[in-house]
Amino acid sequence: MPRIMSCPLAVRLRRLLLSLSFAALPALAALHASAQEAGIYVCPMHPEIRREQPGRCPICGMALVARKPPARVGSSPPIAVSGRVMQALAVKIETVQKRSLSPRVLAPAFARIAEDRIVHVHSRVEGWVETVDVHSLGERVAAGQRLFELYSPKLSAAQEDYLIAWRAGGKGSPAERAAAFRLLTLGVDEDFIARLGEHGRSFRTVPVRAPRAGVVTAIGIRHGMFLEPSMVALELSDLSELWVDVRLSAEALEQIADPRPRLILRHPGRAGRVWRAADPVLLPLADPITRSLTLRYRVANRKGLLAPGDFLHAELVGEAGAPLLAVPASAVMLLPEEARVMLVEGEGLFRPVRVVLGRRFGRFVEIRDGLAEGERIVSNAQFLLDAEAALGAGLDRHQPEAEHAH
Repeated sequence: MPRIMSCPLAVRLRRLLLSLSFAALPALAALHASAQEAGIYVCPMHPEIRREQPGRCPICGMALVARKPPARVGSSPPIAVSGRVMQALAVKIETVQKRSLSPRVLAPAFARIAEDRIVHVHSRVEGWVETVDVHSLGERVAAGQRLFELYSPKLSAAQEDYLIAWRAGGKGSPAERAAAFRLLTLGVDEDFIARLGEHGRSFRTVPVRAPRAGVVTAIGIRHGMFLEPSMVALELSDLSELWVDVRLSAEALEQIADPRPRLILRHPGRAGRVWRAADPVLLPLADPITRSLTLRYRVANRKGLLAPGDFLHAELVGEAGAPLLAVPASAVMLLPEEARVMLVEGEGLFRPVRVVLGRRFGRFVEIRDGLAEGERIVSNAQFLLDAEAALGAGLDRHQPEAEHAH
């Protein structure tokens, strides 16, 4: 009887069978592992404890629970998470729904003096500055407060003319009213004119008073200097209202889709304080360096908590449009190649899905594709769940290949 093994054809057939067996080993091993996993009991607190039969953990005494392998649904396999783990991770679930949202954009802003609230103090006659009551920038002055005193030969002559008219015709006579009007046109206030009649004599210097309350933002005089009408003696600025310039790009302005967005203003050094304004003016000139645009707002500052030059955080809010499908921005995982959310597929079952994002609306973001209204997603701890899905294992993946003896 011939020996079969010595035949070349038989040798080739045996080699082929052996190669097919080795190629099928990984699949057989995976099938065997999954079959074993279905009958494995583990400790919730000590996942390294594994038994084939129900019982109690030899370490903590807790009852062993059956470990169920996660079922694979679709292209991305879901993961199964127990209620205890969900509570430990503080998993928060939100429902996908349509919302009527207002577009919001964050931008830097700067406070500055409102130029229409600046006044210049001039002398209407030439003379010498004698007493100066304001000495530094930033001083606050009240309306009618004396700023300095001026000696002027013209004012001395006008005082004498008034006294002559007052003595000749008395107060209220045509001559007295004409002389008083001349003093008013030269910058003398009515209280000083009344004092002239009471004292019956002229004064060497005449006070120059603040036309309005404000803060001194420029000083052009010093004691003893000669002052002419063309010179700015002082500059006063009313800071009860400021201009706030918000800098933003043309793309951000287009994203708001509202030419007159509302302003919510915050100061980094004053936590909890919020200023609001509306009806801005879009300046027609762009910044030559940054190419940014400027929206200018009028902001009330009656308490003086804002100062010119302050750096501020601005939030621009546009009008709400039609309802859009949106989710909390905290639920979105921004990856280099795509954006994902963690979809809830059942009790304790989660699956990562790809989404296409739209515009940002404050703490919400528009979903243009990938989700449907009514679906539930994870808005907290989704990165941990997504990492588990990427590894294709449960949260208890750190388990030994064999049981540990205790």
